[in-house]
Amino acid sequence: VQPTALSCNRIRATPLGQYSCGSVLRLHSMLSCMRAANCTARASGTFSQVIRGRRGFMSGTVTAATASDCSHSNEVFHKHGVQSLSPDCPVSHILEGLGNFSEQALQGQSAFVKPTSLFYDSAGKQRRWDAVQAHNSVAVVLYHTELQAFIVVRQFRPAVYAVRYRAAKAAGMPPPSPAAGLTYELCAGIVDKEGKSVKQITCEEILEEVGYQVEPNQLVCCAGSVVSSAGVTGSSQTMFFAQVNESMRVCTGGGTMAAKERVEALSVPMTAVDGFIADESVAKTPGLCFGLLWGRQWLHHQNMPESPL
Repeated sequence: VQPTALSCNRIRATPLGQYSCGSVLRLHSMLSCMRAANCTARASGTFSQVIRGRRGFMSGTVTAATASDCSHSNEVFHKHGVQSLSPDCPVSHILEGLGNFSEQALQGQSAFVKPTSLFYDSAGKQRRWDAVQAHNSVAVVLYHTELQAFIVVRQFRPAVYAVRYRAAKAAGMPPPSPAAGLTYELCAGIVDKEGKSVKQITCEEILEEVGYQVEPNQLVCCAGSVVSSAGVTGSSQTMFFAQVNESMRVCTGGGTMAAKERVEALSVPMTAVDGFIADESVAKTPGLCFGLLWGRQWLHHQNMPESPL
């Protein structure tokens, strides 16, 4: 089986929304096993594939995926009741084809980040602050009403892997597994489309990454606009909340083909949120932690009976 980059540009012949939630998860289980077996076979040989990040400026590849990365996915990658909602892009597909990692200084200009030095006066002295100019972004907390679970995304982040890679190198250890670069995040994207509102961009990201059709008027303001990185970029992120069900699913998601993204949609049970957040072995963003707690609190208040006058 040769993996391909899948996106909402390719609609399934039979919409996933026609299946029950249980059928969707059983379908994923079968496909995941098939991909895991394929990944194991490929890992026994020598191979590498260059991965160039769409939103980053790191160039190179990562350590080859091993058989154990794929075969132990149920133990390592599905803790706290997490289930994959991406039959075409399970974690074995994300890890497959990653090769030898290297790092170099930014060459030329990037369409996504721009290193810069800032100068200002403070207490009678000129100060310098090195920063990165980057796009603003959007993010959305998604709650699946039928699964009673939040939908998050998992993907390989070269910058996250680089931190583990440098630490291992400094300690004289071998490079870490590609799984060290996997992160759990909210469905999100950068604001780089002229003429479109942040709500429109958010809906497009939902469709591209997890495959659900959400309309702008179905988005609820979560945290509004917040500063996502005060010390490095200063850029803002606008956060929303939305509820989905399988009738709203029109494709498998997985990211865009043009960007060569590999994004896996996951369900995190409402009852497992606390344990999921507290587990330090699960690499996650502050925005995800906040979003899960905010979403749970919002749903709790919505389901509470009104207080008597």
